[in-house]
Amino acid sequence: MKYLVLVFILIQCPSVFSDFPIVSQVDIKPNDTRLKGPINASKQGELTIASFNIRNFGAKERSLKDIEAIVNLVDEADIVVFQEAGLGLFGNNPLKDFKAKRWRVILATLKIYFGDHWKIVTAKEPSGSGLGRETTIVAFKPDANGYTISVNWDKYIDLGVRRDMAIFNVVLTKTDSARIQIQLGSVHLKPTDPVRGLEMIEVANWLITQNNPPAIIMGDFNWGYNKTPGIVNYKGENRIISLHNEEKLYQVFNKISYLGNGKANQLRTNMGYRKGRKIYDQILMSPSLANKLADGGKILEDTGFIAFGMYDKRMKKVIETYKKAMLYGLNKYQKKLGVPLDSAVLLKTESAIITKANDDATYRLSDHRPIWVQLKFF
Repeated sequence: MKYLVLVFILIQCPSVFSDFPIVSQVDIKPNDTRLKGPINASKQGELTIASFNIRNFGAKERSLKDIEAIVNLVDEADIVVFQEAGLGLFGNNPLKDFKAKRWRVILATLKIYFGDHWKIVTAKEPSGSGLGRETTIVAFKPDANGYTISVNWDKYIDLGVRRDMAIFNVVLTKTDSARIQIQLGSVHLKPTDPVRGLEMIEVANWLITQNNPPAIIMGDFNWGYNKTPGIVNYKGENRIISLHNEEKLYQVFNKISYLGNGKANQLRTNMGYRKGRKIYDQILMSPSLANKLADGGKILEDTGFIAFGMYDKRMKKVIETYKKAMLYGLNKYQKKLGVPLDSAVLLKTESAIITKANDDATYRLSDHRPIWVQLKFF
């Protein structure tokens, strides 16, 4: 314990975490082959945490192969946080028996695919309201790279009427005298302002008070979502940017984030087939953790995304299956009526079918790219 006290006294000194590491895009393109993964696995003394918003996980039908593919995208990490767990399955009322069984099967299947050397914990109960109720799943490896990891449910932080932030206690233990405690937060914020902004401000206000132990918050912030007419937008984003600039919190993707739609050459965390480029998913930290980035803030070494939509075999197969089924009907229609193959209407319909096939496939894996960060503690 004396070791811990000494560590946290040191990290509260401004000189220790001034000049935050800058995570830059460098020469990486939005659908760069280097983004196809895998996550950069931890070396000795390092901790890698991934965050993955799985679209309506539990409410939408997924095959065993789909869940296997989800796990394969992130299992190089040491801790994985999943958002949208149970979204659409949970409601204001207790789960009916068949839904409760489905939820238990989902958790058991996830555990099987992660393997015996992983453990899974969840929030004590779902949070939110109505069909927006969801929970958080955390998978972790108890035996990491030269130390052990324990993760336990702690509490919810109230973000307003609609959403809460799930907090888990993470303890990393190397020896009796080398023990690090971190608070791990998971969020899935409402997409539209002003509610999103208010929730984001609550997240930021909580984080800047957390120094001992420090905190990491990951998840779907819906950062820079489309503007809501008639109001001042992006108050939440601007609050976080301001606090980052004041070094009261560290926004890992500060340099590569943007408000509204990104440009063609900018990185994104939503799927590549969508017209609107967004960097919805974010990682925020207590300032004392900024200098813990394992390689000084290098993208694809310290942090990154997995652009699985274009490169993952399972995702491509699911998209192709949906596309083939829908195009079959269109092709029969085209032949029966003798519609020219270069018809503008036919080409427009084909384009819409491809978009629909991509979107349908996101309910099997996800419409968000996993994000990750790597820290060195020992």
